[in-house]
Amino acid sequence: MLTHNHIADILLLIDRHTDRVELIKHGNDVFRLVSNTESFFLKTYTKDWYGSDPASTGFQAIHENMAWTILAKHGLSVPEIVYISSDSNNPIARPFILTRELKGRPLTELMSEANREEQSALLIAIGDTIRKMHEINFAFAGYLSTLSGPMEPPDANGWQHRCWSATVRETNATNQLQADEPHLTQGTYREVKQLCAQISTYLATAYQPPRFTHGDCHAHQFFLVRQQSTWHVTGILDMEVASAGDCGEDLLKICIELAQTLDYDTFWWKSLFAGYGSIPDLEAFRLRLLGVAPIEYGNLGKWIRSGDREVVLQHFLRARDWSMLFAPIESLATQ
Repeated sequence: MLTHNHIADILLLIDRHTDRVELIKHGNDVFRLVSNTESFFLKTYTKDWYGSDPASTGFQAIHENMAWTILAKHGLSVPEIVYISSDSNNPIARPFILTRELKGRPLTELMSEANREEQSALLIAIGDTIRKMHEINFAFAGYLSTLSGPMEPPDANGWQHRCWSATVRETNATNQLQADEPHLTQGTYREVKQLCAQISTYLATAYQPPRFTHGDCHAHQFFLVRQQSTWHVTGILDMEVASAGDCGEDLLKICIELAQTLDYDTFWWKSLFAGYGSIPDLEAFRLRLLGVAPIEYGNLGKWIRSGDREVVLQHFLRARDWSMLFAPIESLATQ
C-alpha cells in the first residue's frame, strides 16, 4: 500500500525535501509533491488490469517517457521528467514517473471560464498541437517503446488496441453491435451491420503509415498558457496508451468529450478543425463511432442525451455533415 511517508521520500532522489503530499487521482495513482516553491507529480501504475505484481508495470513508465521524448524531439512541448524508475528499487517499491508541474492550466478549466471568442482560440491551439502530433509517423503500429517507434508489427494473436489495426476496430464494432442487438430494430441492426463490415477496408489507409496517436485523448490533458494574444500548449499528460496507429482515434475521443460538454450553437468543431488544418473524413469518423462503447460517451451530456441505442445509432446513420452529427441527439431523433 502506498503511504504518504514513502511517497515523500521520492523527492530525496532529486535532493529535495517534501513539504506536502496530495493524492490527485486513483486508478493509476497520481500524487502532487510540494517542495518549497516547486511542485512535482508522481504517477504510478495501479489499475486493476496490471495485476498484482508492481514490477511488471515498468514498461508503462518506459513507454510513457518514450512518448514524451518523441514529441519533444519533434518540437512539441512536454512535461519535464525529473526522475523515472522502471523497477521497484525505490521508496515506493514500484515503477513510477516523476514530472515537474506544467505551466498553465488544463483546457477544461480555461474553457469553463472563457467567452466564445476565447473558447475558439483555445480550440484552435489544441487542434494545431494534435496536428503536429499526427504528423509524426512510424514503420509499424503498436506502443511507442523506442524513438523509432515499434520495431515490428503487433502480434496478430495477442491483444491489440483498435488504433493499431483496422481489422481489430471492425471486430470491436461488430462485437458492440452484437451487444446492442436486443435493443435495436431489425432495420437498424442490418444497416449498422453492413457499415461495420466496411470498416477494415474503408479505414485501411488511415493506418498507413502509423502515426503518433495519444490513444486516450481528453481535454483535461492539455495545459495552456496565454502569451500576448495567443494560447500555447505547454504539455500533454497521460501518454500511457500512446501508440503508432490510426491517429483518427484522437479526434474521435476528444470530439466525443467536447460534444458532450460544449454548447452546440458555438460550432466548436469548426475551431478545432481550423487548428488541425483540415476537415476530417466524416464517413471515417462515423465508422469509428460504431465501435465506441456506450461507457465511452460518459454521463449523458449536451450531445448524447439518450441512453437508447436505437436513437443513438440512428443519429449516426442519418448525419450527413458535422452540424448534423454533433446536434443534440434527442432533437435530431424527433425529426
